[in-house]
Amino acid sequence: MSDLEFIDSFTPAQEHFLRKALLELCIKKELHWLSVPNSVSLLGPPFRQFNHPQGIEMPILKHFFQNYIKTFPLIASNPEMEQIEFWRDTVHPFIDSFNKKHISDSIERKESVTKRHQINSRLSSLLIMFYNSMIISKKEFQYLDSDHLRESDKGKLDKLSRAPNAAKQSFDAFQGTRSLEDYERMVFSNNINVNIVAVDIINVDVNAEKSSWSSLFNSPETKRKSHYLFVLQVTKREGASGKFSYKSHFISKSYSDFKRLEADLKKKYPGLMTTDITRLPKKLSNDSGHSATDSSSSSSSDSVSVVSGTSKKPRYANQRYHREKLRLALRGYMASLLAKPEIAHCDILQHFIDDKKRNFDKLTESQEEDYISRMDLEKRRLLTQIEFQEETAKSVYDLSKKFEDFKKQLLEDPESLSQIFAEFSKTKTMEEVSPLLKTFFEWCKLEIAATLYQVFLSQDNSSEWFRKCLKFHRFFPYSMCYGILKFANPMKVMTRIVDMLLISVPTVNMPWSSSEDKKKVNNLLSMMFIMLLDEDLQDYSKERTKLLEEGPLNLSEFSPFVKRIMDYVASHDIEVADQIKEESILNEENLLLTIFKTEKLGKKLSDAEYATYQKIEQSYQKYVSMEDHKNVDEAAVFVSLQQLWQLEVRSRDKELMKQLWKEPELTQLIKKFLVVFYNPLMTVMKQCEIHTAFRDFQLFMNDLMEELKQLDEGGIYFTSPVEIFNRFKTLLNKHERGFWRLLRDLYLKDDKKIFTGLIEWVQSFLLALRRKNSEPESVTVHFTKMQPTAPVDPQLLKQQVDNRMEAILAKRRIIRHYLEKQSRKDDSGGNAVKQGVTRDQAEINARWEKLNNGLFEVQDADLGVDNEDYDELELAKLGDLEEGDKEAQLLLRDLTKYDKMVDQNTSEIEKLASSMHAQLRDILESLPLPTRVLGTKEPIKK
Repeated sequence: MSDLEFIDSFTPAQEHFLRKALLELCIKKELHWLSVPNSVSLLGPPFRQFNHPQGIEMPILKHFFQNYIKTFPLIASNPEMEQIEFWRDTVHPFIDSFNKKHISDSIERKESVTKRHQINSRLSSLLIMFYNSMIISKKEFQYLDSDHLRESDKGKLDKLSRAPNAAKQSFDAFQGTRSLEDYERMVFSNNINVNIVAVDIINVDVNAEKSSWSSLFNSPETKRKSHYLFVLQVTKREGASGKFSYKSHFISKSYSDFKRLEADLKKKYPGLMTTDITRLPKKLSNDSGHSATDSSSSSSSDSVSVVSGTSKKPRYANQRYHREKLRLALRGYMASLLAKPEIAHCDILQHFIDDKKRNFDKLTESQEEDYISRMDLEKRRLLTQIEFQEETAKSVYDLSKKFEDFKKQLLEDPESLSQIFAEFSKTKTMEEVSPLLKTFFEWCKLEIAATLYQVFLSQDNSSEWFRKCLKFHRFFPYSMCYGILKFANPMKVMTRIVDMLLISVPTVNMPWSSSEDKKKVNNLLSMMFIMLLDEDLQDYSKERTKLLEEGPLNLSEFSPFVKRIMDYVASHDIEVADQIKEESILNEENLLLTIFKTEKLGKKLSDAEYATYQKIEQSYQKYVSMEDHKNVDEAAVFVSLQQLWQLEVRSRDKELMKQLWKEPELTQLIKKFLVVFYNPLMTVMKQCEIHTAFRDFQLFMNDLMEELKQLDEGGIYFTSPVEIFNRFKTLLNKHERGFWRLLRDLYLKDDKKIFTGLIEWVQSFLLALRRKNSEPESVTVHFTKMQPTAPVDPQLLKQQVDNRMEAILAKRRIIRHYLEKQSRKDDSGGNAVKQGVTRDQAEINARWEKLNNGLFEVQDADLGVDNEDYDELELAKLGDLEEGDKEAQLLLRDLTKYDKMVDQNTSEIEKLASSMHAQLRDILESLPLPTRVLGTKEPIKK
């Protein structure tokens, strides 16, 4: 065998990348073996043991399972035999059944990668990051101490300065009523912005019906009925690279017009409207606004103005913010429509927002007054959030100073984490806790209050969301649950409920039932989910039928391409699906077009089929250049085929889920999972009198819903930001002692030490990462001791390592460049488009993220995690890049090219893989158990 001492001459970076390459090979090989029948037996007890082909072993996955999955406290606190039965008799059969199916072969909805491939990619990235930070080589510390990491940090956004009033100092968003011509602040989707700027009230005289006798002696009674028209400002943008011209007009629409718009769009785009667009918001109660002369009252009943039918004054004189909730909800709905290019430029929507007969160029005096009042209201909403931010910034500043010392202590001694929770046993009231915990609680209250405001009061769909929550709150059986928790045995109740849901029910064999379906185990729970899935499948089937029966897909020339869509979605060959995706990226073409012409799905296209393919390709070109053509009908062929594809993918997913619910392994897993996780938890809950905490929660929800109800029904229209802030703060202060009592009881009365075990479990990860500092030799791999499978060429090995290192660094550079460009886009309004909110609200949301970003952050390098390894983990998320994003597709193409460079020409590296795997097995088997196993009282070992 060749002498490997030449590896000692490698630079620290070369040695690092060689070690990481070998580790990746080992982990990916083990994940591949995980799909082998009965492969879980290689993870060790308590799984059943089977004989496997020689050479198949999984020491890395076995170590992770034995030390970090099996020892999870909610599992390990169960009796030993129950744990064994859970893993051996429930999990093992389910995994084998899952491996036999093709559920994970379903194509992702965003035409990216297979689900199994995506899961494996992210799982392997997590495992590589963890074990690459845990296992070292001889020169690893030299590599970590070098300045190679500095470049990768340069593109990161600066954190918000943690100082008092930091939020106020740098806030530059909504400082007053926006002008209708303030185009720079508008958010454009597909170069169109639609804002509902005012609401008109039209009073109509209605003759009330009377009996024939009454009408002889009395004149007909006249009543006045109000109709509302929403005034839309439509702004279209032309140009590029920051040089834009704008055209704006106004148009009035009734709610009925919006309903007709939705119905027409569903006829034209059945698949898209069903799968990607939320339903039209419903009319909301308590949406009549409030009286301008009675703003001092916070009563919703007093705040609604009732105008006499004989009044000749316009209703604007007394009533303000009429239909404000519906205005915001409809604005959000229009934003979701405009986000889809095919809808934004179709004739139906264009006619809705741009009708020459109904357009007008200027608001009336009353409309402008209404617009100004509504913009002032939006300003108050934003100022309330700023108020929360200013107070939170002060708390963050105080907490960060106190947290720095704790972080240093945590890094030096991970077990100090449990010392924080020990305060629950040493203190009896919240006033006695340490300043760190006290500040932390204050920060939590501020965050909760701010979240409540943002979710229930500041968003366009806040009122609709609040109504759903209020309805759920009113119907929730609090008293029944309280009685069960207080007088019944929650474990037995839960077991009976699970038994009831999983009880076998008679099977009705329909004529179309297959022999396999007749063998399936049916129970109430599976039937419930299958019914829900069937409802979705019926909707998809109707939409599919519409697409195939109407033009253009009803033409016979498109039949071969419809069949290719069906074949691709139904394909179970992972490798073929990945090859087709790779082909589309390398050819810089749309994946659907690649599916239509690739020979990996069938024979080469005939001349006639190729002529039709060219039509589809032309339609696609019109589709991607829609901003110029502004006519989606020209791209009808591609749009219809794309909708069919989306429906087929979703239908396939639903069908596969139905198959899974029909299998007994899944229902048994659910039952056992609930028992294993629920029993220990409910034992502790019973000991700490959870029924009292539940009653406290009910009282909190009562107060919260009442507070939100007052604000939603008009109070927000005239309540100052400071008052709203104080009301939420007072509400949380009122109920904080109940929460503190629950936390303290959970800690003190937990005789199985489940929550203590959770802290120790987290500490075990930190201890594993710190072991290379305390016991470096125990986790060091030695290249010179490896026995390669064939003689190694020193120069070729070095060249392959250098090539791999260069390709990986190039990947990181293009990703940083892409993320920096995206960051600049987000700062210039891109975030508003993604979130479907105004630019001001998007800036507020971004500030919340930056405000708390880094508060509890511990540097990766401090934990022993290489920052660049963390970047590798981020690479796994790039499969979620949005379809139609040209820059994202270019990035994927470049990444694929570099991936090929990374994976090719690794012959010499692969010769060391088996020996590396053997060393890893020896290292991991020699490490002590980091946590308690199977409920034993063994303490954490360093």
